[in-house]
Order: sequence, then C-alpha cells, then structure tokens
Amino acid sequence: MPYAVVYEFMGPVPLLLLATVAGLIGMLGLGLVFQNVIPGNLTVICVFYAFMNTCGGLFDAASIVTLQHTFPRNRGPVLALAKVMTGLGSSVFASISSNLFVNNLSGFLYFVMVYAMVVALSSCFVLVLPPYVLNWWRERQMTEEEKESARSLSVVYDSKNVPVPRLAVGYAVAISLILFFSTSSPILAYLTVSQKARYVLGTITCLLLCSYGIMALPLRCLGGVDEPSPALEVAGQPAEGQRKSLTEPIVADA
Repeated sequence: MPYAVVYEFMGPVPLLLLATVAGLIGMLGLGLVFQNVIPGNLTVICVFYAFMNTCGGLFDAASIVTLQHTFPRNRGPVLALAKVMTGLGSSVFASISSNLFVNNLSGFLYFVMVYAMVVALSSCFVLVLPPYVLNWWRERQMTEEEKESARSLSVVYDSKNVPVPRLAVGYAVAISLILFFSTSSPILAYLTVSQKARYVLGTITCLLLCSYGIMALPLRCLGGVDEPSPALEVAGQPAEGQRKSLTEPIVADA
C-alpha cells in the first residue's frame, strides 16, 4: 500500500495531512451535494464517500502503528482500546447526528469535516514516533552517534508498562459509551422523544467522548508522571549494563 510506504519513510505526520485533505474533499463535497449545490448522482456520491472513507483509514493507520511502537511491552490492551474507540465511532456520530443535527444532514457533515481537520492537524504535533524508531526523514540529519543513541532507547520502551489507572479510565469510558448507546438507541427508536431530550442525549455523548482526554491528564494518581525521562535512564549507566538490567525482567515475565 502506498500509505504504508509513506509511513515507513516519514512517519505518521504525512498520513495525517493526507487525511486532512481527503476529509475536506469528501465531507465538503457530500455536504454540498445534500445542499443541492452540486448535482448529486451515484457516481458523485461514491467519489466523495471514497475520499471520506480514505480519511478514516488514514487516521487508523497513523494511530495504530504509532501506538504499537510507543507501547511495545503491553501493546495489546492499548491497541484493543484504540480499536474499541474506532468501532464506537459510528455509534457516536449516529447519536450526534440524530440528536443535535435533526433534519440537517449537511450541517452534520460540515461538523464532522471541521472535527476531522482539527483532530488531524492537532495530532501532527502530539502523535509522533518514539525516538528509537528511525526512518528516512529522521536519519537524513543524524550522525551515526545520534542514531546509536536513539536506538539505545528501545530497551527503555521495552521495559515500560502503560499505567493501569490510565487504561482503566479508557476502558471505563468505553463501557460507559456502550451502556449509554444500548439504552438510548431503543428509547429513540420506539418512543417519542422531545427535542430538548435529544439535545441532552447528544450532549451526554459529546461529554463521554471528551472523557477520553482524562487518560492524558498529568495527574499523579493516574501514574507515569514521576517517571524519569528515557534518555536520562539510558545515560545513567553503560549501555550494556542498561540493556541487561532492563531485559532480564522481560525474559522472566515471558
């Protein structure tokens, strides 16, 4: 796949920029179609939908592979949570559309377009590969000593676990979303719900979605705040001693 080649050479940022462009074209085009600004037919809708679908795929590729490199020791729970969030995306947007954008499909598409662009552009600054992962873009301005120093950080990442409280928060939010959708969907389908109640349900959906941000808060109770920098840990002792002391527990755990 061409996107995989781009990722291998330059990391996740180009994929996020491509996702921004694809999402802009796809969702803006669909919004204009449903506003009758652009003549809509099967071919036009399929083309714009393909751009929108490409945007989602690029988000997935950029985030999942980067998480795999960032959390190599216990990547399973992290990747599982990320895929759960991806799976819940359709339910989240369905709830927002049916509750906050009633009979306003174009407005909903414009909302998703802006949301996708904001997420993609902001992720360019926070979704980065760990320093031990070297690609063409990084290596072009690095000396051999800098490359070796960067690679030496891999043993530190291999020895670190994601703090359990942070994972617990993520899974708690995911379970809350599942329970909320399991309860609200039948109510909306079989009962007459006022518009004010729909606004409340849509607001709850947005608040639950934003609750994922708690995982990244610099709170000591969530763990991982007081840990030393990986670079300092590697610099604190010889490379061989560091490698031995950090890899022995991993072998024992296996």
